[in-house]
Amino acid sequence: MQILDGRLLLSASDLVNFLGCRHATYLDQRDLTNPEELPAHDAATLLIFEKGLEHEKRYLASLKARGLNVVEVPGEGFDIAERTELTRETMRAGSEVIYQAALVAAPWLGYADFLERVEEASVLGEWSYEALDTKLPRKAKPEHVIQLASYSTLIGSEQGRTPVQMHVQLGNNQRVSLRVADFIHYHSIAQRRLETFAQQPPEVSTAEPCNHCRICRWSSRCEADWATPIT
Repeated sequence: MQILDGRLLLSASDLVNFLGCRHATYLDQRDLTNPEELPAHDAATLLIFEKGLEHEKRYLASLKARGLNVVEVPGEGFDIAERTELTRETMRAGSEVIYQAALVAAPWLGYADFLERVEEASVLGEWSYEALDTKLPRKAKPEHVIQLASYSTLIGSEQGRTPVQMHVQLGNNQRVSLRVADFIHYHSIAQRRLETFAQQPPEVSTAEPCNHCRICRWSSRCEADWATPIT
C-alpha cells in the first residue's frame, strides 16, 4: 500500500492482508499518513526471507542454464513508472522470461517474480505471458493463489487477454499450475471489497486475535494493546 501522485495504490499483499484481517488493512492505511515505528523482524523471519530469496535466485539460474532469454527489469534507481514501462517494452519484444516484472493498472500494483512467455496470441503478437512465483512451502497456499490472480489480472490489462494459467515453483522444486479462470471471479470480488474499504476506511477499528496474526507485521502492536488493562 502506497501513495503515488496523490493516489492510493494497492498490491497483492494488501489484498492478502485484507482477507486475513481488516484491522491490519486499517493500520496499514493509517500508517501512510501517521507512520509508526515497529520492532525489527526477528531472526526466524529474516532467515525465512533469505531462504525464499535463495530459492528465487536458484530458479532464475536454472532458467538461464537452460539457455532461455531472461530479461531482468531493474529496480534500484528506477521509479514505478520507469519499471512498468520497461516491463511493457520487454513484453512487446517477446522475451521468453521477464524477471521482477512491474505491472500497474490503477489502483493495483504488482511485482511478479517471473513472467513466462506462452505461444498464445494477444495484442502483443503471437505470444502472451503467464505469471510464476517462487515460494518456499511444499504446497501452494491460498495467499499464493491470491497473489498470482492479482498478477494475472494485471498481465491481462497489458496483453489484452487474461492468462490461461498461473504457476508456483515450490520449495521442493515441484511446479504447481492453476487455471486462472477457476479463481478470477472470487479474486475480482475481493479486490472490489478492498477498494471500497480503502476509499471509506472506518474511523475506528479494533483488533481481534485471528489466524492472520502469525504473519502480520502489526501482531506485536496488537498484542501490546490486548495486554493493556481497560480503565
